[in-house]
Amino acid sequence: MHRLTPLLAPRSIAVLGASADLGRIGGVPVKCLQEWGFAGPIRPVNPRYREVAGLPCVPDVESLPEPVDLAIVAVGAELVVEQLRRAHAAGKVRAALVYASDFEEGGDPAGLARGAALAEFARESGMPVCGPNCMGGANVTDRIYNSFVASFIEAKPGEVALLTQSGNMSSMLYRLARNGGLGFSHIINTGNESCLEFAEYLDFLLDDPATGTVLGYIEGLRDGQHFLRTARAFRERGKLIALFKSGRTAKGAEAARSHTAALAGDTKAFEAACRAAGVALAEDIQHLADIAHVHRFARGREATRRAAVVTVSGAAGAVLADGLTARGVELPPLPEASQAALRAVVPSYGMIGNPVDTTGNVMNDIGQFGAVLDAVLASPAHDHVLLYLPSILLPRAQPMLKGRQGRLMVVVDPANADGNRGIAEAEDLAYFTDMTWCARALASYADWREAVLPEMPAGTGGGPAPPLPAGVAQLGEAEGKRLLAGFGVPAMPEALARTVEEAVAGAERFGWPVVAKIASPDIAHKTEVGGVRLNLADAAALRDAFAGILEGARHHAPQARIEGVSIQPQVADGVELLLGATRDPVFGWMITLGLGGVWTELMGDVQHALAPISAAEAEAMLRRLKGFALLDGYRGRPRADVAAAAEAAAALSRAVLALGDAATEVEVNPLLVRTAGQGALAADALVVLRGA
Repeated sequence: MHRLTPLLAPRSIAVLGASADLGRIGGVPVKCLQEWGFAGPIRPVNPRYREVAGLPCVPDVESLPEPVDLAIVAVGAELVVEQLRRAHAAGKVRAALVYASDFEEGGDPAGLARGAALAEFARESGMPVCGPNCMGGANVTDRIYNSFVASFIEAKPGEVALLTQSGNMSSMLYRLARNGGLGFSHIINTGNESCLEFAEYLDFLLDDPATGTVLGYIEGLRDGQHFLRTARAFRERGKLIALFKSGRTAKGAEAARSHTAALAGDTKAFEAACRAAGVALAEDIQHLADIAHVHRFARGREATRRAAVVTVSGAAGAVLADGLTARGVELPPLPEASQAALRAVVPSYGMIGNPVDTTGNVMNDIGQFGAVLDAVLASPAHDHVLLYLPSILLPRAQPMLKGRQGRLMVVVDPANADGNRGIAEAEDLAYFTDMTWCARALASYADWREAVLPEMPAGTGGGPAPPLPAGVAQLGEAEGKRLLAGFGVPAMPEALARTVEEAVAGAERFGWPVVAKIASPDIAHKTEVGGVRLNLADAAALRDAFAGILEGARHHAPQARIEGVSIQPQVADGVELLLGATRDPVFGWMITLGLGGVWTELMGDVQHALAPISAAEAEAMLRRLKGFALLDGYRGRPRADVAAAAEAAAALSRAVLALGDAATEVEVNPLLVRTAGQGALAADALVVLRGA
């Protein structure tokens, strides 16, 4: 039996703080359990009543006639821990669900202390405790109701589990999913998660035979590795997890923290984690419900990104084509044989490529629609078919849709005509009333369906930890490059000069022109102190630069330790990349890869992935960059050594895993990627140590 079974599939329930007013917080769960015909005993607990809703009511938890699986705790925040301690001491309760708020979410000392006490009780007792600040939900499969609102009383059984960190989002998502025809296995609101973390609920749902899809609203995670392991297991079993995360802006993150006291973590790290684990990401809760709707009808069918569109409106076809292709769904032209068959029934002013526009003429002869479907479904180039059939056209076309369920078929009816959803479901068609919602759901589902998970799960080791100096905040450039070179990140050759004569000698060894940079472990951003000079063509230019660099560093950073000036060859043919890693508090090391200079700073053209990454994964990240053409021979330029850049990124991934929690940030900026076959070189490196 799973540890959370007494919480999520209880066979007996007590309501602590039960109310004889069945509209109050302590009365609603009693009423709804009775309405749903809960098979086990329901035990109201309140010293004010002898009975609640016709059930015997005991004065305190010690007076329960037998132990119960679940206690629904509907008392004030200041009483929660006391009640649970008494219940545990008496051996009367196996799991608890806490409604009360005013714990960590407020941030005040009293609330924080209550939250800490509740968490400590859960650790000491081993009791699974959901909440606090929790609305509850329902086990729809087993007809078990534990919420203080009656929102879910009309839920029909199905395979979709809702898992949310917000009660209001739970209600909103439930309504959207129900309106889309979905049925439910569980509705779970986790609240503050003081005692149980999001991934623990996923663990339960992973092995729940009634659950095939989890839709989640999330504000933050605490145990990133647990989430990754469980989410990957969902993907490997063909079960869908789709999540919508708030806190993607500074204000949103602030609101999320104040709402559930969850650690929001870095949004980019969360997105990278979802890609690594095979989790579908939604833009909003409507999108969540839509992804699940597609999954319901796509099971056992091809549902990748090759679509055919059939419409009765040229404009609607154009809108759908734009929406699909902008999101990466392909619309391959129909083969010649299909187009020839279409030309026999589609007017000359209609389209027969893809989209197929039958025009409004189909209203005069709906029988033509069957011939159109025959021609489109004969094409092997398409995995699914999208039909624009508004209003009365769907019921008229219904006879021709029968027996064609070999492929995923989706109908769009913006009129949302009465009965049309039922017709679509009867013919096993996914049904949408909005073209944009349809396009993004199909694209997101294709992303999930086609996702190739990294071979290695995040969190594996990267080799032995390198020796690090004690008592320093960050490594100097030369020391940082030496550390990374030990893992395979190739470094630009350099000479450290303490005098101008040493600088000139180093430059003559490399050959002119050269680059001169301040060498200081205390100056992370050299350009901000005038500490970088490029294209120094001779000794005179180098002498001037040497003096200017030292003067600027001493002026702008008077406390910095100055080791000298680093002399490096000037590489003229390189494309600059930013290659970095930061340690996310939830998911660990995250690799960032992007084109350097203005592409990173102004355009934000970067890709993120959780470490470890392989060279193949790094190359895929590079190819997703908007500016990848600069590496791929843009406007006659020579192609850059993409393979070498990818190997350098994989080497940096190994390095940061070996560093573990000894460092918080590692950056190579720039990584100069030379012409194909000539490799890549780390021109600068920054390693920030923990405690900096």
